[in-house]
Amino acid sequence: MSRLLLLAIFAFMFLLGCSVPRGLPTRELKVGGTSLTVEVADSLSSRVQGLSGRDKLGPNHGMLFLFSSPGQYEFWMKDMKFALDFLWLNQGVVTEVVANVPSPSQVKPNPARIRPQE
Repeated sequence: MSRLLLLAIFAFMFLLGCSVPRGLPTRELKVGGTSLTVEVADSLSSRVQGLSGRDKLGPNHGMLFLFSSPGQYEFWMKDMKFALDFLWLNQGVVTEVVANVPSPSQVKPNPARIRPQE
């Protein structure tokens, strides 16, 4: 299966608390030596919502964004309340990491936009 896996794992090492269940299926992933529980966002509506509006994530929790075709999909931090780490995967291999992308604030109100290099 040559489907591009785009992974956005958010704050899995430094945030405390619980994931807010949204009815999305979950999957266990291993990145390096770390096991992660990720919610699978594989529809347009689940990808648009992402983690927007949540107060926090549990340790080693995140979201996996799946797309049916390869591409440089852009993410933005609209309505995020905490910093995120982004990891991009292509056929199960981490191709890029962008760590600790800050959420919008009163100081910098415009949401960050994140896009992979390849």
